[in-house]
Amino acid sequence: VEIVFSFLMPLMWLITKRLHWVLLLPLLGYAYSGAADFRVLQWSFDFVFGLVLFAERERLARWIEILPGILQIGLVLLGLALFAAPTSLIKTPPEILRVATGCALCLLAVLYIPSVRRIFETRPLTKLGQVSYSLYLVHFPILLLVAPHITSAATPWRNLLAVLITVVPLSLLASELG
Repeated sequence: VEIVFSFLMPLMWLITKRLHWVLLLPLLGYAYSGAADFRVLQWSFDFVFGLVLFAERERLARWIEILPGILQIGLVLLGLALFAAPTSLIKTPPEILRVATGCALCLLAVLYIPSVRRIFETRPLTKLGQVSYSLYLVHFPILLLVAPHITSAATPWRNLLAVLITVVPLSLLASELG
């Protein structure tokens, strides 16, 4: 996914910057239809939403600023609900669209609602943000190396706990070294 979008992103940015992001909607429609031959297009929701959030940042900031507090809270809750609702590993276009929409709403909240932004400006979360890319790069190889040795046929919760106790600290350590 990352490699394909490394090539597509400059084109998508150029369309957004020189013309208008609305011209990317046919790509989303094609991806949503499931007609795409490769699953990469299905992840275009995340990238297009990111471009739209950037291109419309001033307008979105003004819009959220004038929202009453209760609607700002609603925006946060809706974003979390859409993002965190159970899925079948985010395999279908509707699930991908739901999760991408939830992520976009959560990102809007972090960027433009001061009380939410303050939470993400705390020292632990700022530090996590500083290592997030290297953490992203190292976590999967560590998971592949460690998980077979620490998981069993026991309960899924025990396996999850074992992975969290080992893979997360090892990944954080490896990301710090990187």
